[in-house]
Amino acid sequence: LVRNKTRTYENGNKVIHLAAIHGHITLVKFFHEKFAHKPELLTSANSETVLHISVKLNNLELTQAILEMVTIKGKRMAVWLCR
Repeated sequence: LVRNKTRTYENGNKVIHLAAIHGHITLVKFFHEKFAHKPELLTSANSETVLHISVKLNNLELTQAILEMVTIKGKRMAVWLCR
């Protein structure tokens, strides 16, 4: 992977999006915790979140995990997930 200064990888995705695309739930959770304070690192160049990606890929397990993270973290996390 080639990264530029904005921490963006192939097709405008961030590392959390690549983890979601490849179905790595544990990594999605890890990056969510690590970058929760920087919402700009949680949205792709075209404003997609990992929730958008999981639904688009029809990955029920990942979608459930993301929604559980929102439930656990509360309202603050819902803002970046549902833009």
